[in-house]
Amino acid sequence: MFVMACLSVMAQPTGPWNNPLMMTTGMDGQQFDLPTVFQDSAGVPSLIRWKGDTLVVAFQWFRQPKPSPTWDRVAVKFSYDNGQSWTTPVPVQIPDLPAGYQRPFDPTLVVLDDQSLRMYFSSSAMPPMGLDETVNTYSATSADGIHYTFDPGIRVDHPTKPVIDPAVIRFKNLWHYTAPAGAPQDGAHHHTSTDGLTFSEQASLPSNNTHNWTGNLMLESPDLVRFLWRRTRWHLVQRKRQRRHLGALPAHQYPGRRSYGTETCGRRLSDDLCGPARH
Repeated sequence: MFVMACLSVMAQPTGPWNNPLMMTTGMDGQQFDLPTVFQDSAGVPSLIRWKGDTLVVAFQWFRQPKPSPTWDRVAVKFSYDNGQSWTTPVPVQIPDLPAGYQRPFDPTLVVLDDQSLRMYFSSSAMPPMGLDETVNTYSATSADGIHYTFDPGIRVDHPTKPVIDPAVIRFKNLWHYTAPAGAPQDGAHHHTSTDGLTFSEQASLPSNNTHNWTGNLMLESPDLVRFLWRRTRWHLVQRKRQRRHLGALPAHQYPGRRSYGTETCGRRLSDDLCGPARH
C-alpha cells in the first residue's frame, strides 16, 4: 500500500513557508517510521501515480527569498522508483492564465484518459482582499506535468463564498468534486461532471465540528470512494503497496516509529457521514 498525505497545521501564524513537508512510511496506515524532509518551505501536496511507474507530487512552494519568481507558486516533483528518490522541484508554467488572475494555489492532480494530467486549482480573476467569493476552482492540462494549458472558464464557483481546497476523483464514469463549505460543521460542496470541465452541483456532503472536508479522495475499490482526514488533518492522496505521509510538522515531533489514531472515514459519496474513528 502506497499513500502520501499532508498534515496541515490548524493555525500557522508564522506562515507555511516556515515548515517543511515531511515524509514517512508505513504498511497499515496506523504505524509510521521516522519522517524525513520531503521539501522545505512547502504545503498542500497532491500525489498521483502516472503512466504506471511515475509518481508526481504538486504542492505550494515558498522558495526563498521573498518575493521571488518561485515564492508562493505551485511546483512539482517526480519519482521514478516508487518514492525512494525525487527530482528537484520545478514551478509549473501556465502561460495562458488570463491576465490579472492571481497565482494558482491548492493544486489537485488527476490523470485523464489520454494520459495527460489535469490540475485543478484555486484562483480568481482579480486579486481579492483575502479569500472572498471571487475565488473559484479552475483547471489546466499538461502532457509533461510542468507546462500547462489553461482550461477556459470556471470549474466550480459559489455566489457568496470562496471555493478552495478542491479534491477531485473519477468514480463510476463521473468526476466527483468536493471542497469544504466553510467551518467543519458546514460540510462540503459536492459537484459532478462527465468530462471534468462542466460540473453540476449536487446535495452538500454533511459533517460535524470535528470532521473537516479538507482532505483528499481515494478510490478504495470500484464501488467505494474513501475520503481520509485526521483531527490534525492528515490528507490522503494516493495508495499502492505502501503508505507514505507528507506533513508540515517539525521532525522532532516524531521521536520514532509510532501509531497515529488516524480518523479514517470510508464512505460512498451518497452515504451519510461515517462513524467513529478507527484507532
